[in-house]
Amino acid sequence: MLDKYFDFLRQARQAWRHRQAGIAVTLVIAIAGWVLVAQMSDVYRADTRLYVDTASMLNRLLDGVALDSTAVDQEFLRVARSSLLSRPNLERIAREADLDLGIVTPEARERLFAHLASGIIVRANSTQQRGQENLFELAYEHRDPERALTVVRTVHDVFIESVLGLSQRGTERMDSFLTVQIAKYEERLVEAEDRLKQFRQVNASLLPGTGPNYFTTLYAAREALRAAELELTRAERVRANLREQLGPMLSDAAASPSAIVGGVMAPAASAEQARILELQLSQLESRYTDQHPDVVAARRELQRIRSRLGADGPVLQPDGRPDRFRIQDLQLELARAEASVASERVTVDEFRRRMVELSNSVHTIPEVEAELTRLDRDYDVVRRQYEQLVSRREAANMAREADLTVSEGIFQVIDPPHVTTRPIAPARMRLSTMVLGGALAMGGATALLLALVTPTYGDVGQLRDRTGLNVLGRVGSVMSRKRKLEQMRSRVFYGLLLTALLVAYLFILWLYA
Repeated sequence: MLDKYFDFLRQARQAWRHRQAGIAVTLVIAIAGWVLVAQMSDVYRADTRLYVDTASMLNRLLDGVALDSTAVDQEFLRVARSSLLSRPNLERIAREADLDLGIVTPEARERLFAHLASGIIVRANSTQQRGQENLFELAYEHRDPERALTVVRTVHDVFIESVLGLSQRGTERMDSFLTVQIAKYEERLVEAEDRLKQFRQVNASLLPGTGPNYFTTLYAAREALRAAELELTRAERVRANLREQLGPMLSDAAASPSAIVGGVMAPAASAEQARILELQLSQLESRYTDQHPDVVAARRELQRIRSRLGADGPVLQPDGRPDRFRIQDLQLELARAEASVASERVTVDEFRRRMVELSNSVHTIPEVEAELTRLDRDYDVVRRQYEQLVSRREAANMAREADLTVSEGIFQVIDPPHVTTRPIAPARMRLSTMVLGGALAMGGATALLLALVTPTYGDVGQLRDRTGLNVLGRVGSVMSRKRKLEQMRSRVFYGLLLTALLVAYLFILWLYA
């Protein structure tokens, strides 16, 4: 470490021998650099900031009624931002800012457009947590502050017009697209309605109503047939019971002609007749309500028989044979039972006929129903699509009206276009400091380079190390008073030069502050 320190001191002493050249290079570079910095043209910055309200109050009020244009507005903003520096917009900016005056060659015009495209600054920031870019900053830098301000104003107007124009053109395109699609779906809807109408007309006899399908109808018909057969069996049993009761009575009446008066059997009330009426009454009550005429008549007849049985007891002929009135009642009940059996048999035959028809149509009707279901499904799909398109067109029209209503309030200018009163470039203080540092570095490098080109030996050790020779001794020098004064003057002169350089640097900083 000590050897390196001594080497550094030796190099410094050797470079000090060429201090004149180093100081000269430092002064020349510093003065030339400061003059060049002073001659640089001032650059002024013009900018503006505006806020784009992509979630206006009207959109929130129209939520669920009109199309939400927030996402669409974001896409329009991105497209407008990317197309802001298109060739037509650059031509308009250059023309309105008078930047194309004096440009006659195509090459110069292309350079101007390239300079505008690289010089115009468009920054987008977000003021919401969802990351939607709605705060835009437009800026431009130029030597002429008025032209910089004009460019920013033009860019500001072009940006607003681009956003509104894109939004309007997008809405118009969407409206045209929806109109075309609605017309197509309307034609398809009419065709589907015609197919469904023709199919219903051709297969009117095979189509069920608006109720259940074929298999549900078949199951209902089978259940109805089973219920009718049960009713027929019940009616046949009642008829058989009445025949069993009436048979012996008719035999006894035929054996005794005196029991018939004027060709009509005499009626008789007995406990057996009351039991038959009770059975019939229970059957009627199971089928009808209490207010049904048959139920009321049966109750009345049963009450009459019971009252007669309670007053007189069983009434028989003197010879023990049944009364002709009882035989007549049984014959009347048998006639009713016969009519009921016939009616139930007709019902059963009708249900069987329907079952046969449904069974024969087991392949035809399901195919017809399947085709009808398919036609209904196609018709419903087309109808839903048509209704959705019509609804979207109405929503789009409402959204367009909303955009026209709030177009003036979408853009809020936070900072109007303005230009800085002081230039923002070049940074003369920093450049002047860099010039001073570079001048000092170049001066020291020049002195060191000259010391390396013309080396000298400052002490015995350096001479011995470099040459490898044995040094027997050294001769000292004694400077005269005059030589000492000259050396002192030289050091003071160079010190004053460096001081003047630093003072000039501080003065320049004061000027640019």
